[in-house]
Amino acid sequence: MIILKSSLFIKPVDGSKQIDNYPMYYDAQTSSYQLMINKDKSLINEMEIMEFINDLLTRKSYLFQPLLQNHPNTQVLTEIK
Repeated sequence: MIILKSSLFIKPVDGSKQIDNYPMYYDAQTSSYQLMINKDKSLINEMEIMEFINDLLTRKSYLFQPLLQNHPNTQVLTEIK
């Protein structure tokens, strides 16, 4: 069960170039999460999200940080590829 109730940015401790970075959005109205795997795929089921995160952590160390949103004028520069 995810109890953070906030959006997060998940990235490798030693990562660069947006490789293996995952934004996880929290929707306060529905108390639900959406983990973006890539531009075309996301997870919304909490059990699947936790399984995905646990799998990540078996391969390398990750940082979990608050997800900050860029100003809309710069959004095109930061889209998930």
